[in-house]
Amino acid sequence: MFIEFYGIRPLPVVLATVASFIVGMIWYTTLGKLWMKLQDVQEKDLNKGHAGFVYFAAIAISFVQFSALDWILGKMDYRSTGTSALIGGILAFFFLVLDDVSRNLWEPKGKSFRFIALNAGNTLLSFIIGGCVLGIG
Repeated sequence: MFIEFYGIRPLPVVLATVASFIVGMIWYTTLGKLWMKLQDVQEKDLNKGHAGFVYFAAIAISFVQFSALDWILGKMDYRSTGTSALIGGILAFFFLVLDDVSRNLWEPKGKSFRFIALNAGNTLLSFIIGGCVLGIG
C-alpha cells in the first residue's frame, strides 16, 4: 500500500514520528511539573537558547528509530496494528528502558526511580503508539 525503500516505508515512519511527538507533548504537558520537580529544575532553566537544535535532533533520532522499527516489522512480516504495537513496546522496553535504568545505576548522582519510571512510561507509550501507526497498511 505504501512506497518502500529497502523495506522502509517513509510515510508511515513520518506518521509514527509525529505520533510519538504528540504522545510526548501530552505526556509532559500532563506530567511536566512533576518531571521538573524530580529534576530539581525550573521552567526558565530548560533549553536555554538551543531549543531549535534539541527539537531537530529529537525528531531526527525518532525518525531513525521508527525507520529501524519499520524495517524490523517488515522483515518479520508483522505489519498489523496490534502486533506492531506489541513489538514496538517489547523492543522499547528491552533496548531503551532497561538501558536507561542500567546507565542510571552508574551515574554518581543517579535519578530517582520515579523520574526513570516517568521517562520510561513516555518511551513505552511512544513506541507502542508508533508501532501501531507503522502497522497500518
